[in-house]
Amino acid sequence: MKGKSAFEERLIAFSGESTLKQAKQLLKLDRVRGAFRSGDGRLHAVFGEKNGVVHTTVLPGEPPRAECDCAAAAGLPEGKVCEHALALLMYSGQMKNAVPPAEVDMERASYTGLKNAGLESLSRDCREIPEAEVVIQAESAFPHVPSKWENAVLSVRLRSGKREYLGNLNNLRQLFFEKTLAVMLKLNQFSLQDRQIIRFLAINGEADSSNILLNSELTAEFFHSLGDFERFYRNGRRLIVHTEANARAVILVKRTSAGREYSPGIRFRGALLEVHSAKVITGRSGCWVGKNGEYFWVPAACEIAFLRNFFRLGRWNDATPGSAAFRVRTSAPLVTPRSFVAHASAPSHLAMDSSVAPSKSSSRLPSSLGNAWKHGSTPSCASRKFFARTEP
Repeated sequence: MKGKSAFEERLIAFSGESTLKQAKQLLKLDRVRGAFRSGDGRLHAVFGEKNGVVHTTVLPGEPPRAECDCAAAAGLPEGKVCEHALALLMYSGQMKNAVPPAEVDMERASYTGLKNAGLESLSRDCREIPEAEVVIQAESAFPHVPSKWENAVLSVRLRSGKREYLGNLNNLRQLFFEKTLAVMLKLNQFSLQDRQIIRFLAINGEADSSNILLNSELTAEFFHSLGDFERFYRNGRRLIVHTEANARAVILVKRTSAGREYSPGIRFRGALLEVHSAKVITGRSGCWVGKNGEYFWVPAACEIAFLRNFFRLGRWNDATPGSAAFRVRTSAPLVTPRSFVAHASAPSHLAMDSSVAPSKSSSRLPSSLGNAWKHGSTPSCASRKFFARTEP
């Protein structure tokens, strides 16, 4: 109590008893609309008044120095403050002290023993028109989980003009480490992306006759190098790997005469895609989900095995054991494309939000997603978070 009395005595010395009462009244009426402490220690606040708002800044001290928009502050003598400044000083006791930022290491990076390449060297590495290219054919299905017995089997060819070279592990390693293969083929004839592919396979691949093996986790890593790569095939069809953005998992809801039907789905750049029973390649920090030859990266914001098994679910309905508990415990958003809703109104727990509708530039969406928009119209989605940490 003595401390409080001494504090009030100091406040009265800065202002006067009547001003202190007015300051207490401002706090009692909850007139503080917002307040913060800046890096230099100054207190800033906005007070709501009948005729508008009042902005106040106080630098604590003995005496405090204040600036305020109110009329009373203009006529105060040096060393005195208005009721708003006084109220801000009292209110500051409720404000948490800013956590000091962690010390930033400002020391310049030093790579001992490494020779840094300059801009001129990097510019020579860039080729406007590559003279050679890599072609990859997936000879098997992609592995779902890390296993000794399940691997991606890749057949690689190296093309330069009319010449074609076998891209087995020995040739790739010779080309990468020695920068040349069979005299006529050199590493610097390839594009930078092709060189990264050669590097990855030469270092991480396992030989299987003339093919190259990659387990599930290495396949997932490898896919990150294949964005916009146009010569990746499986069964004569091009495979498309989307690295331009991450996808996020959702539960899709379809209305039928028998009730609601659910299935796993993803949201990619605002568009929705059903991926039940999808092809899943499990990596260390997420998984690739495949649909119609297109693959999308979903970061593991939850335990990776759970995420993998979610995408491998088929369709289910409210009568399926565990349906209600799964939706509640995962807090996954229920997403309802309007074409699925028919004429039934959405239940109250499906908070409709059209903010995920594609822009007019949706022609840049992946082909399978573009088709989904054509048939599914604009989606609406619930605002609940998937696995609590997927949404920003």
